[in-house]
Amino acid sequence: MSEIEIRPARPDDAPALGRMGATLARLHHRMDARRFFASEGMEEGYASWLAKELASRRAVVLAAVTRSRGGEQLVGYAYGRLEGRDWNTLRDPSGVGVDLYVAPRARRRGAGRLLLEALLRELVRRGAPQVVIHVAARNARALELFEGMGFRRTVLELAIDAAELPDSPRAEPRRPRRSR
Repeated sequence: MSEIEIRPARPDDAPALGRMGATLARLHHRMDARRFFASEGMEEGYASWLAKELASRRAVVLAAVTRSRGGEQLVGYAYGRLEGRDWNTLRDPSGVGVDLYVAPRARRRGAGRLLLEALLRELVRRGAPQVVIHVAARNARALELFEGMGFRRTVLELAIDAAELPDSPRAEPRRPRRSR
């Protein structure tokens, strides 16, 4: 495999980006199926979403590619956005890293780090005073990469399903306990 290069994603990358985004979504779904959705048409949905984001001045979508005589092959992507002040999360304006994906055949060759470095540079160039990254709590490889580059843990998201709440109308009836 040839050297990995990072470039801005293009509209004609959308089908490959959609496949990679859907793969990433399914990985998250396998980690926690109650938190992350997976559905039919994920590839098309992701392709459509990222194609729209390519046109947004607030979004950064980058492609990791290898080149050969046969042309160029997409082996990964990174997606982030510039976000304003968010009162829900008490976060000042920042860049937000949303997706980082590298195809298995290109892993352990530095593609993830190259994508992340390029994403950070571009978000900062566009005015982000800080960058935050969303990462699944169980994604040990991603956490290792991000923390190795100086990111610190700031927020931990916790989730509970409505059916698990005792007073919820969605709660499943509990069996009475037997007294001893």
